[in-house]
Amino acid sequence: MMQINRVLRSGLALSTAVLGMVGASIAQASFKTISVTPTDARATVNTSYRIKFTAQTGLALKELQYQFKVGPTNSNVPTGLTFSSPAITAFTIGGVDVSGDYGIDASTSGLIKITKSSGVTNTTTNDVVDITISNIQNNQIDQTSPNDCDSITGVDTCYLAIRAYNGSAALIDSSSSTYTVVGSSGTTVTATVEPSARFNIEGVTVANLASITTNDAYASGTDTGASAITTTYNTVPFGSLVPSVSKIGQQKLTFETNANEGYDVYLRFTGSQAMVGLANSSNNIDSYTGGYAGSATAFTANPTGTAASVNTGWVAARTSDTDVTGYASNDKYSGLVISTSALGDSYMTSTTSDAGTSSVYVSFKIRVNAQQPADTYTGNLIYTGVAKY
Repeated sequence: MMQINRVLRSGLALSTAVLGMVGASIAQASFKTISVTPTDARATVNTSYRIKFTAQTGLALKELQYQFKVGPTNSNVPTGLTFSSPAITAFTIGGVDVSGDYGIDASTSGLIKITKSSGVTNTTTNDVVDITISNIQNNQIDQTSPNDCDSITGVDTCYLAIRAYNGSAALIDSSSSTYTVVGSSGTTVTATVEPSARFNIEGVTVANLASITTNDAYASGTDTGASAITTTYNTVPFGSLVPSVSKIGQQKLTFETNANEGYDVYLRFTGSQAMVGLANSSNNIDSYTGGYAGSATAFTANPTGTAASVNTGWVAARTSDTDVTGYASNDKYSGLVISTSALGDSYMTSTTSDAGTSSVYVSFKIRVNAQQPADTYTGNLIYTGVAKY
């Protein structure tokens, strides 16, 4: 009889051990595709966490617990992690909004409980549980043990345990995941954009000059008999002049710059005269006196001078840049500043940066009357491009 009792007791003990193992297996990790995503992962920042997982089995879900902790087996709360009136900002189970059915309790340090006010939510296999909780202050990083998540400098990888309970307050499923917190300043990225400017002067051929109908009187025919010349980036070769017949040439200007306040391109004749005779330095062709920057006038008639080299020849300029005032119509020209030091007048301007995709044409016109002395004349034009950063 005693031997039989021993056997029975042994059998009972064995049965109890088996049942205990079965009970433990009910709460094994069966969540999958778990993600824990802070809106802002910087240390000590108040942020929201989106916690998402898939239930592989059906659950009678009454309560979810989210426990922030240092490690998988270390339940200490990471230093500095706090809750400041956390709230459920979004909550769906199986795609159905249940945010109004659950309340939140964050009275225990590091632990947030999400509890259904009445009844349970029955999930089905592979239902996605997706919740966003606001007002969670991220923990500090690089703290001392036992409240530091890891030993890596500048980044902490911490743990979040997820537990599910049914209506009887029994643990029905659990799992865990990680989340990462970085330095409060994040990773500093620096770069320097250097000032950049490129000013380009190009010549214009006769064919192109004639086709630019909005840029000069020659093209529109208001200066009867005027002829065109081809220029280069550094020459305006008017060639032989006939009294009472204008000659016109253009140069093409482009300015590319990242200057926030734009730029100006100034133009002047350098020296004491616009154009001086090579054979006789007393001979000269004057800068046009009939108009000036900001108040250009039509230049389609002969110079008015009667004494040699005193307004018996004129050279003038105009610009196609509509941002420069005074050149509204094709026949409007102004005299050029003559100086050894002054910048001159602006013939191209902008108040913003420029990609250099559009160009400005500066037209030069020369005309002499019968009193202009025979000679070969030369002068030097100076462009000055000024970027305004």
